[in-house]
Amino acid sequence: MKAHRSGVIAGESRAGQFDHDEIRDELRKLLELIDADA
Repeated sequence: MKAHRSGVIAGESRAGQFDHDEIRDELRKLLELIDADA
């Protein structure tokens, strides 16, 4: 699966704005995986 880093960052930010803490936290984990793979 390919995920665009900028899309994950945008999703994390938007989830934080709307108090979707679980989604924000999971997107943060996904971003860490993307960064580790780069």
